[in-house]
Amino acid sequence: MQWQPHVALIGWLVPGLGHFLAGQRRRGLAIGIAILGLWTMGLLLGGISVVDHHDAQASVKERRLSLWFLGQALVGPTIPVDLYLQHLKHKSVAEFGDLPRPGDYPAPFYGPAFGRMAELGILYTALAGLLNLLAMIDLVYGDPRRGEGEKSSGGDAALCDSPLNKEAGV
Repeated sequence: MQWQPHVALIGWLVPGLGHFLAGQRRRGLAIGIAILGLWTMGLLLGGISVVDHHDAQASVKERRLSLWFLGQALVGPTIPVDLYLQHLKHKSVAEFGDLPRPGDYPAPFYGPAFGRMAELGILYTALAGLLNLLAMIDLVYGDPRRGEGEKSSGGDAALCDSPLNKEAGV
């Protein structure tokens, strides 16, 4: 096995692209659709504010890092989305003096998510990050010879060559 950290970095930036470039096109497509679909669904459910690196429970003076964001950051597009969210928050504070609260509709630049939809959005985006971590581990420690054109060792060809099948006359 060959250690491949560069394809894992590419797989972090765009989920599925690392597998695609490593020659595992179907796997890369499936991983990309699954992870980006889950991540996008989280953003659609909870809005852009689910990808905030600040802990919502901390006081304004503390502003500690959210543990959920650590999972979300395992998907590359999370970082630019968080930077854009921070830009919107600063723009809102500069123009209106405060962040929008529940009931302030229409919100000046963005509406933070509240309740179950925010929780679901945070959960979906964090799960997408953890799935992407598994995909990156597969890229780093996976067999580089495993590609689309080669038969896998556990496929139908391996079943035909099995000693049990030879004894049975298969």
